[in-house]
Amino acid sequence: MEKTIWICSLSGPIEKSKTCDERSRIIQNRKWLGLSVIAFALVVAGAVVQAQQPEKIRRIGFLSTGVPGSSRGIEPFKRELRQLGYIEGKNIAFEYRYADGKPARLTALADELVRLNIDVIVAGGGGDAGD
Repeated sequence: MEKTIWICSLSGPIEKSKTCDERSRIIQNRKWLGLSVIAFALVVAGAVVQAQQPEKIRRIGFLSTGVPGSSRGIEPFKRELRQLGYIEGKNIAFEYRYADGKPARLTALADELVRLNIDVIVAGGGGDAGD
C-alpha cells in the first residue's frame, strides 16, 4: 500500500509527495523546533552577556597651577563624587597634572590631558593657597 502525503507550501500550491511520510515530517518539524530553541537561547544569552559588560571607567583630568599635594580642593570634589556613586579605581580614574606654580605650563598640560582622551577636565588654582 502506497502512502500519499499532501504538503502545504508557503511558496507554492499544495502538492503531492510520495517520498516523504508522516514520520519524516514530524522529524523535520522537530528539527526546526530544535533550531528555533537554539536560536532563541543564543539571543537570550547574548542579551545577558551584554548586560554583564563591565562599567566603563570614566577618566577625570585634574589640572592645577600648584604642586602635587597642594590641591586641597580635590578631596571635597572626590567626596562629592563618592556620594554620587563614583568610586576611584572602580568607575572613575584621575589623571593629575600640576604646573608647579608656572601658569605658562597650563596650556601644555591641558593639551596632554586632551591627548589622553580624558572624559572631563577639572581645573583648580589661581589663589595663593596653590589650589
